[in-house]
Amino acid sequence: MNAFENVRWIFFDVGYTLLDESPAWDEQFGRLSAEFARRGRSVSVEAIWQTFHGACRDFAPKQWQAVCGAFASSDDETIELMKLGDGWRHELQVLYPNVRDMLIAIAEHCKVGIIANQSLGTRDRLFKHGLMDPISLVIGSAEAGVMKPDPRIFLEALKQAGCEAKDAAMVGDRIDNDVKPANLLGMKTVHVRQGGSGAQRPREASEVATATVETIAEMAPLFAQA
Repeated sequence: MNAFENVRWIFFDVGYTLLDESPAWDEQFGRLSAEFARRGRSVSVEAIWQTFHGACRDFAPKQWQAVCGAFASSDDETIELMKLGDGWRHELQVLYPNVRDMLIAIAEHCKVGIIANQSLGTRDRLFKHGLMDPISLVIGSAEAGVMKPDPRIFLEALKQAGCEAKDAAMVGDRIDNDVKPANLLGMKTVHVRQGGSGAQRPREASEVATATVETIAEMAPLFAQA
């Protein structure tokens, strides 16, 4: 029996699920390294990347804050450094291979939606990447006024979709933000092991995904008969 055969809606995260954020993080880490150099300290981009991957793997709820805090000399400096994140370069993010074809294939069987922690303009950015044709609903945290893992953002998506949790699935790279909260609501879940959070492993039963894939391109067969 296909665990997803009754699924009517499939919701996707965006960062490190549909879009590879690595180029944008690399640019941001470069600015952080340069800021430390300006302050007379040497912190390499490579060291920042290692710290970032560790923070993701170890379930840091706010990864950028964890990175800044790991190198800052005080809480005040952490706050100062975090302001560099205001310059996040969305345009540097790139589609993972075959994402559009995967979404189109899934949309032949189910409705496709987005539930993502994103700044304003998620729909417009997805449109620029050529992804909006197969997507029926976009719930971004900035517009919704609530962020994952808060269950309210999932409930809002389900409400707008007119779908019960048992008939929906959530797909994302983060166990803490995507898999666990969706599991607790009774949704099906898929953990995509991309990006730093792809290294997360379940710590308890509520964090075990219905299915796990190594890349987003492997998604379509799971829902071919949904």
